[in-house]
Amino acid sequence: MNKVYLSFLGATDYIPCTYFRENIGEVKNARFVQQAMIGLFCKDWNQEDRICIFTTNAAETKNWNDNGHVRKYASECKGLKSCIDQFNLDVDVRNISIPEGKNEKEIWEVFQIIYDCINLNDEVIFDITHAFRSIPMLAIVVLNYAKVLKKINLKGIYYGAFETLGNPAEVGNIAIERRRVPILDFTTFDQLMDWTIGIDRYIETGNSGMVSSLAMSGVQPILKATKGKDLSAATVRELSRKLNIFASTIATCRGQKIPEAASDLKNAIERSGKLGLLPPFVPIFERLKQQ
Repeated sequence: MNKVYLSFLGATDYIPCTYFRENIGEVKNARFVQQAMIGLFCKDWNQEDRICIFTTNAAETKNWNDNGHVRKYASECKGLKSCIDQFNLDVDVRNISIPEGKNEKEIWEVFQIIYDCINLNDEVIFDITHAFRSIPMLAIVVLNYAKVLKKINLKGIYYGAFETLGNPAEVGNIAIERRRVPILDFTTFDQLMDWTIGIDRYIETGNSGMVSSLAMSGVQPILKATKGKDLSAATVRELSRKLNIFASTIATCRGQKIPEAASDLKNAIERSGKLGLLPPFVPIFERLKQQ
């Protein structure tokens, strides 16, 4: 399974900062958020993996290539290409031209270009920091489209929250060691969409496959790392198992087993609901419990 990092580059004269992701690490003095994310997430990638940077003509001139911005205090202004080259990664790095998205036709063109950069069974990291106008919404649509048609595995949707420091004029007056920008993980929003669809599909059809798969994909890495001792992960795994048992009992008309299977599933849902779920997930589990 190959990996791909997708990101959009703007034309702004970006200010060097330290970008950090809690519990993962930081990259200091990075002019581009892409530098930080590549440094944090792509260090062990190989020739089969890809880094795709989408640029308009202006972004390519201003920020992909060197010296796109003239600075009084520096003899050279490195572009993103040079910054990526400094990592000496054995990865396929691509600069991909896109239209500006000024109308619906161009937006559909962007959609197709992004989709064409994704291969079957890819593991995808999507950076929406500098995605202009409609792109964040477009990204969610593209990713879900690719989940169905290309069976991708979404590893992360990330956003470098530069605005937490203030506007660019203010940030320029902050000492560089104090310019710390968090990289936010928006992947949970995509997971919420998947859980909503999965539980709705289960309630409407009795097919527990998607919910079970979502539950197990979320807890398997934790169970492996803790040798099955993580209580929350074990609780969600049990929910997955009880859901499958109940669905199978209904589907095969084992009438005498239905009350027991229903009671076990209800108890598993209640235990999962006490794990400190994010607020939007609570009504979804409650709907499953009521059904």
